[in-house]
Amino acid sequence: MRSSPLPLTYDLYRRARQPDTCCAVLEGCPFPPMLDPNEWAPAERLEAGSMRPPGFNEDAALFSCRLQGFYIFHWSGRRPKGDPEPLP
Repeated sequence: MRSSPLPLTYDLYRRARQPDTCCAVLEGCPFPPMLDPNEWAPAERLEAGSMRPPGFNEDAALFSCRLQGFYIFHWSGRRPKGDPEPLP
């Protein structure tokens, strides 16, 4: 499946012990209060027009963010160079 550019900007967080587990939040929205901020670290900003990361479903992200304020997904490919390794 070929990746296409994102129409919206998302703030991306990664779970400390499972860095392939990501939480995307629409730009300008707060970090979801039901998630433990000690377990999630800001990772990057997915800018509008940038390519989607592996495992990111644009339709599901938009629906989930509008419904509950965030979208959880599994980064299903190679992590970018310099990404954290899972904590022990």
